[in-house]
Amino acid sequence: MDWVVRGGVTQATTLINGYLCDVVGAPDVTYGFVVQHAAEKAVWELSGAGQFPNGQISYASAAELAAALAPLGYQLHLMARPGRGFHVVVGVSDASGVSLQTLPQDAATALSRTFTRQVYPYPSRGAAQAAAGRPGQAMKRIAVDFTTRNGEPIDLVRIAGVGSAREQEILPLRDGERVVVWEPGLEVEATLVLYGGDYWMARPDQTTWRDLPLSPEEWAALEQVAYQSRG
Repeated sequence: MDWVVRGGVTQATTLINGYLCDVVGAPDVTYGFVVQHAAEKAVWELSGAGQFPNGQISYASAAELAAALAPLGYQLHLMARPGRGFHVVVGVSDASGVSLQTLPQDAATALSRTFTRQVYPYPSRGAAQAAAGRPGQAMKRIAVDFTTRNGEPIDLVRIAGVGSAREQEILPLRDGERVVVWEPGLEVEATLVLYGGDYWMARPDQTTWRDLPLSPEEWAALEQVAYQSRG
C-alpha cells in the first residue's frame, strides 16, 4: 500500500496552517503540507522515521487522498524534499494544473476526512520533559502543524512567511519571543525565529511538550486499538 503518514489528528485547520513554503529561500519553491511517504513502506516504518511528537498519527493511501480531491476539481502532487525520514510535501493544484499556494477549505476538509487516526504510543519529545501543566496565559498561542518540523531546517516549526495573510492574522510577532505553539492534542513552549529575515518559525523547548485533551469527536475518530504495523 502507498501510505501517507502524519503526526496528530490532522484536522482541516491543521492542514491549512501547515500548507506552507517547504524550502525557504530555495529557487524551486514548493507549497504543500508535510507527510512521511515512501513506496512499499509500512505505516509503522513511516511513523518511526517521522519522529512525531504527537500521541496520535493519521494515515491514508495516496490514492485515497487523490480520490477525495477529484470530485472537487483538485489534483494531488507528492514531491520528495530534503528533510527528516521519508520527507514528502503534498501539494494541490486546481483543475487547470496551477499549483495552489494556500489550501482551500473544501480541499482541506475532504483530505482530513480521508485520514484514519490511531493512538501512537512512541512520541519523540526529547530526553527530558517538564511536569504536566499549562503555561502562563501571558504567552501568545499560535496554531501550527508540528509535522512541518521534518522539513529543512529540521526541528523548526513553520508558522508564516513575512507579508503573508497568515502573518497578518497573528501579528505582532517578535524574533526571540517566547510563545506556545499548538495543534489539537499537543502543545509546546517555543522561541520565535525570524529565519532568513523572511519566514517566521518556532524552535520548540523539548522539555515542555504537553498533551492536550481531545474533544469527544476527535476521540471517536481514533482507532481504539493498540498501535500496530500496517503493511
